[in-house]
Amino acid sequence: MKRLRFLFGASGEKGAIAPIVALGLLAFVGFMALGIDLGQLYMVRNELQNVADGAALAAAKQLIQDGGGGAATVNCPAATQAAIDCAKKNYTFGVDAPIKITAADVTVGLWDLSTKQFSSTGCSPAATGVNAVQVTVHRSGTENNPKVATFFGNVLGTGAEKEVEATAVAFLGLAGTSSPDVPFSIPYYYVAGGGVASNGWQRVLDKIGPTPAYAATKSYRWKDLGGYNPVRTDRATFVVPTQSEQSNAKLLDYIKGPAMGGKKFPQKKVGDQLWPMSEWYWGSYVKNTFNVLKSKFNDPNTPKINGKWRVTVPVFKTTPVTAALPQDSWFKLASRLLPGVSQAYACTAYSPAVYNQGFATIDITDVVVNSTCNQSTDQVTDSNSCRNTCYMDIEVPLDQNTMSTDKTSTPIPFQKDYKDMNPAASEVGVFSSVPRIVK
Repeated sequence: MKRLRFLFGASGEKGAIAPIVALGLLAFVGFMALGIDLGQLYMVRNELQNVADGAALAAAKQLIQDGGGGAATVNCPAATQAAIDCAKKNYTFGVDAPIKITAADVTVGLWDLSTKQFSSTGCSPAATGVNAVQVTVHRSGTENNPKVATFFGNVLGTGAEKEVEATAVAFLGLAGTSSPDVPFSIPYYYVAGGGVASNGWQRVLDKIGPTPAYAATKSYRWKDLGGYNPVRTDRATFVVPTQSEQSNAKLLDYIKGPAMGGKKFPQKKVGDQLWPMSEWYWGSYVKNTFNVLKSKFNDPNTPKINGKWRVTVPVFKTTPVTAALPQDSWFKLASRLLPGVSQAYACTAYSPAVYNQGFATIDITDVVVNSTCNQSTDQVTDSNSCRNTCYMDIEVPLDQNTMSTDKTSTPIPFQKDYKDMNPAASEVGVFSSVPRIVK
């Protein structure tokens, strides 16, 4: 009898398991109900987040536009409307009507890449004064956006309806990554109107006269004079994306571009290396290079405004973006004092790498090839050599925000305006084409 009592329990404990099982089932059902409601809320929030992301990207794309001639202009009303239009193309769970947001849900402002914070500034006429859009999408019981109904909220005491919202910030800043239109780079002096000017007379006047006031652009007549190692930082240069491509054949491919059977210059980031190219020593190469450049300039498929070909190019220095050493360091002083071959006209066409500091837009206004230039004589001293008579005329906008001509350029990884690249320059820059979600 004791044996049976041990197996089935004491007679006074009969039925005690029933309420325990009932309570356990009740708790299980409660947790299951809570999980269902929470899952629904998270699903709706994810849907709202997707809508907020899309609306913010659509707004940022319209915030800064090409206002004509490549100039970057701000259009806050267009940005707001783009966000509203994007949102109303979407639906969320349990609602038949599309999502609706208003202008109050769209905020323009500034995104700080360093602090990763958004500041509401209101609209600004200057592109550098506003670079991001914040969009909030909600189901709060207003407009066409009812609160999210819960299945078991009343039973669990959490409420029959819940408010859900999502916020996104899209950023369209200065170009941090872009593909140059031509394999050409300008020194950081150019963005402030410095460097080697259009012609000899202008250089003389700049030295003896008062500082000229370049209101909008500075003109340069560029020749492939080359012959400096490292490359001179007051003179523009042809460039290729990698050291292994430092050849005339690769340079010509990048000048031609895909439209003429060549190659597209790959996207380069701020801080990336570029490899200078110069054919100054070989007159036949100089002539051939400028002939291809002229063909590209005159090609009907090359876009021009008032006869000018606007291109996006990298801006270079000989020091890395993050380098702490000033350019006039003791290393440079030592190189001047040590005996040996002078930097000028050293027998090399290919200089060490330079570093992309950011991007600028320039206008190519003409490419001239001297068909009778001397190709085999001393390219430096002969006044009719190809090196001395083939040239490209360019204009550099100095006080205007512009849009990158690369439709796939992005603001990542770094923002660099002209003033960042040269403290003497205006606080303007080249804006990217593709916005990014940053929050």
